[in-house]
Amino acid sequence: MAHTPSKRSAIYYGVANIRIEEIERSRAGDDGIVVRMKAAGICGSDLPAHKKATSRTTTGIARGHEITGEVVEVGANVKNGKVGDQGFALITISPEPMPLEEVDSFLAVLGFFVLGFDQDTPDAFEPTLEFCDEMDLLPVIGLLTPYPGTVQYTEFEKEGRLLPVKKYALFDSQSLLFQHPNLEADQTKRMLAETMKEGYSMSRILRCVWRDFRRQPNLNLTMLSFFTQLGIRQAARAGTTSD
Repeated sequence: MAHTPSKRSAIYYGVANIRIEEIERSRAGDDGIVVRMKAAGICGSDLPAHKKATSRTTTGIARGHEITGEVVEVGANVKNGKVGDQGFALITISPEPMPLEEVDSFLAVLGFFVLGFDQDTPDAFEPTLEFCDEMDLLPVIGLLTPYPGTVQYTEFEKEGRLLPVKKYALFDSQSLLFQHPNLEADQTKRMLAETMKEGYSMSRILRCVWRDFRRQPNLNLTMLSFFTQLGIRQAARAGTTSD
């Protein structure tokens, strides 16, 4: 009896219920690729499902879509990928397999920006949002955060720039936690909240959805674009209104 290759995976079964299981290893098929994971991030959109299930929460799957890895298998029909390619950051965009050549038609590109470096001023927020509009990026803007144990934290500590922080939850990329030459903590948090609110206003979301539909007139993908932006809008507003 032939052995079926397997892999260990963290499977989500509901609120605070994640189990490590052996599952069948993926196969590329003629039109796909297989990427061996090296690292995965925890997205803010994953956290609500760990705390509270909704009607849209899918169980029995391995959550996580911010990943890097190495291509270990390539289908016969794939032209633009090869074994050994690295640095992939993939998002689950369809419940059905699709040829790799078609993937770029469906990708929503998020632009991640960090503000709060010493040269930044209050005028940095609006141009960042305008750049996202110009480049058709979904904006994700955060503040420079000196996490404990990092070089940045050590440098700010030596310089006496760290502000007193009573709750670790404030290390959220939404709060200014150090003395800045051009920015004040309360003002910066308010400006970030206003920028993200504008970035995911309903008018902007609908404009992006219409743009995506014109590029690829597929109702399912259009709905995916809409709910993806709605999720980011919800997560951003929750983060920027928390204490």
